[in-house]
Amino acid sequence: FKMHNADGDFNPKSALVTHLWNCCSSAQQQGQTEVADSCLKRLRHILGLCSNNSQDTNARVMTSMQVHLEESNVMKNRGDFTSAIRTVKLIIGRLEGIRSEHAPGSNDCAEILLSQALLKCGLWM
Repeated sequence: FKMHNADGDFNPKSALVTHLWNCCSSAQQQGQTEVADSCLKRLRHILGLCSNNSQDTNARVMTSMQVHLEESNVMKNRGDFTSAIRTVKLIIGRLEGIRSEHAPGSNDCAEILLSQALLKCGLWM
């Protein structure tokens, strides 16, 4: 997310989204899963309410997958490995479906998220 728009003006929505991602990451590093979970819920709310109409469906799906992947981290850190693995497997299935619909290499974001999800699933199983 860019903190400034094309005109160079400050974008408060992007700043808030970046802040919430950073707070979530910091909370997880400190073992504060409740705080991380709260940040992700607020992030999902902001992205849902403030989504830009010019943003294409693929970008929304990728953002949603990123949030779900982070939620699975929170589940794992909370000790809920079953839910974390189940969530990652759902993400993998969705991303593999997206990958099969597009030409190879045409969706780098999906490929990166798929790699991250596969790695997490392998490590957690």
